[in-house]
Amino acid sequence: MGKYKFKKNNGFTLVETLIAIGIFSLAIAGIFTSVKSGLQSSSLSKDRIVAEYLVQDAIEQIKNIRDENNIRTFKGTATNWLYGMLSNSSEPCYFGKKCYIDSYIRSTNPGAASVFQCTIGVSLDCPSIQQHSSGLFGYGIGVVMNPTKYRRTMQFQNVVSDREVVITVTIDWTERGVDKSYQITQSIFNLQ
Repeated sequence: MGKYKFKKNNGFTLVETLIAIGIFSLAIAGIFTSVKSGLQSSSLSKDRIVAEYLVQDAIEQIKNIRDENNIRTFKGTATNWLYGMLSNSSEPCYFGKKCYIDSYIRSTNPGAASVFQCTIGVSLDCPSIQQHSSGLFGYGIGVVMNPTKYRRTMQFQNVVSDREVVITVTIDWTERGVDKSYQITQSIFNLQ
């Protein structure tokens, strides 16, 4: 009878290979989970930044209207500093009313009315903001624009008659089925 010599195999066994594949799969799954979480955080941050810019845009537009009214008065045309917004009860943003401002109209047609009362259906909701191909946000009045998920509302409160009002601008949107909101309250003053 001959002697058989078995050579020692330096390769991996099937069990060792399966364990290595399992560990590698867990590492890859961890990386993918981390990337997915990072992308979700990035998306939420982007939405928050857009909301902040839309709130600031509304406040700047309101201050611009106030300044234009003050310039008219300075030039001799007596104009209430809140004209076009809430100078009397028939104006769109009069105290207690919800309103919105169309930045696109203000930038493309400065003399046109750009502040409107919120009245959609039976509720007092403001329309969703839309984005023009130029990047400007507005409401698509007479212009083709792309809808966004954001809704902007403004409300004013009288603090000191004919001297100071408080404006509250709110941006609402839905992200992955969860309602989100960003709000800023700021005082504006009569500069006359």
